[in-house]
Amino acid sequence: MQNIALSDDYFNKFSEKPVAILPFKPKLAKLRKICEEFLIGLNARLQEIGIVAELDGSLLYKIAGKEDLEVVIYAEGKWYETLQFLINMYHKIDTLEEEYARINVSFKGYEIEVKCKRGPTAETAQKLREYFTTHSETLAEYEKMKLENCYSKRVYQKQKHLFLSKVLKKL
Repeated sequence: MQNIALSDDYFNKFSEKPVAILPFKPKLAKLRKICEEFLIGLNARLQEIGIVAELDGSLLYKIAGKEDLEVVIYAEGKWYETLQFLINMYHKIDTLEEEYARINVSFKGYEIEVKCKRGPTAETAQKLREYFTTHSETLAEYEKMKLENCYSKRVYQKQKHLFLSKVLKKL
């Protein structure tokens, strides 16, 4: 399982400003519905290449979180085909790495982050996803950690990384 150790210097790039974490209901529940509506249209298009996009992040788990609308595509075996399809559809890629791509798109006045993953990055994300959906107590601890550390983006990011690293060691 991919587990990356990060130095304290890495986290210094984040500000000390608070992270706005909202309870899932009512605001995030509304955002989840918008994201689900977006997914219907995206998945109708992605059928052409046999790929499916799914909810991701706090909206997937129905826990407190930032107002991030995130979907993910696991494109193992169809990486380049998926990237080309997304480029043709949205006319851009905002971030492109070896195993990760991101496109921010606008839908009904909201920004939705479409993430595409493959390789160890996808494998790690899928294992975390599976673990969180089958271990509600760990998911509740994760939500609690987010709420307790949202007073500083730097602290939030570091504690989030430490928490997820601890979970990954169990997998």
